[in-house]
Amino acid sequence: MQGTPMDNKPQNGINRISELSAADRTEIKRLAEACRLHDGPSVPLQLTETAERFLRYEDGALIGCLELVGTSETEACGMVRPDRRRRGIARALLDAAREEWLERGFEEFLLACDREVNHAAAFAEAVGATYSSSEYRMELIPARMPAPVNGPLQIRSATIDDVDDFVRIEVSLGDIVEQLDIAADEFNSYLNKNTGEVVGLTDESMRLAEGVHSSEDLEGYHDWQKDVIAEAFAVQFSGEFIKLPSKYDIHEYSIIERFVRSIDDDRLSDRLYRAIKGRGAFRRFGGQIRQLRIADEWFAFRKRALEQIAISWLTENDIPWRRIQPKNVPNTDS
Repeated sequence: MQGTPMDNKPQNGINRISELSAADRTEIKRLAEACRLHDGPSVPLQLTETAERFLRYEDGALIGCLELVGTSETEACGMVRPDRRRRGIARALLDAAREEWLERGFEEFLLACDREVNHAAAFAEAVGATYSSSEYRMELIPARMPAPVNGPLQIRSATIDDVDDFVRIEVSLGDIVEQLDIAADEFNSYLNKNTGEVVGLTDESMRLAEGVHSSEDLEGYHDWQKDVIAEAFAVQFSGEFIKLPSKYDIHEYSIIERFVRSIDDDRLSDRLYRAIKGRGAFRRFGGQIRQLRIADEWFAFRKRALEQIAISWLTENDIPWRRIQPKNVPNTDS
């Protein structure tokens, strides 16, 4: 196993990474999307959290990922590309994570998996994990809806004629901010204006969808790739989706500059200002905020800035939204 500097290309095998680069984020999102379309439930990754991540590359492509989030109470979550499963990749990632954790003096961590994903539950059992606790999510399953009853209450499927009777769907501000937080090169997010659903797709998937005119054009692709292309096709041609601000619209360097200016301590502010000048500014900035123990202040500031970008975008596009006001977050307008 080897560590991978931010500016270097990943090597084949397992790479241990403490700080994700934009390229890492893009690869992880691509892998997570492939797994979601193949398995159903989304992999509960926490890309915005500080974590140790173990990435398994093969011929330059990410085929497996496992992250350890937390300190004394740590949660592990992982995934392997559908066409690379049953080859010992997941176990190797878990072994690398376990070795890392034992070196820190801890004896166990929580392995998160979805019981509805059969291979995930089977893997947990195979590696000797024991059940600890459960979290639940709510889903509407039309097939389980009760049959119509005689009387004033009737349940039926909605039609286009019912649109004017509905309250306009309110988009979750948190969902939009989450997508802005993981914006990366060659990866964009799209909002379904009718449902409020947000999907993320790589530029490669969008290009493939442009060349699809019939089912014959999908021959030779894996099933999970066909699902990705179908989703990209819907984004481009259904007229129901709108593109969220991209990494370049967000302009993170400008947010960093505003954060540096907001620091009252002139000594710290000057030190950070020097760090963000020239090539490698993002890497140096990340190192400095950890050394100065102001990483939490930066992440809070950045979240507030992303919220303001999201609100402006939602307002400009006349999209109703709801929010939970964050507490003790510095103003980012200065």
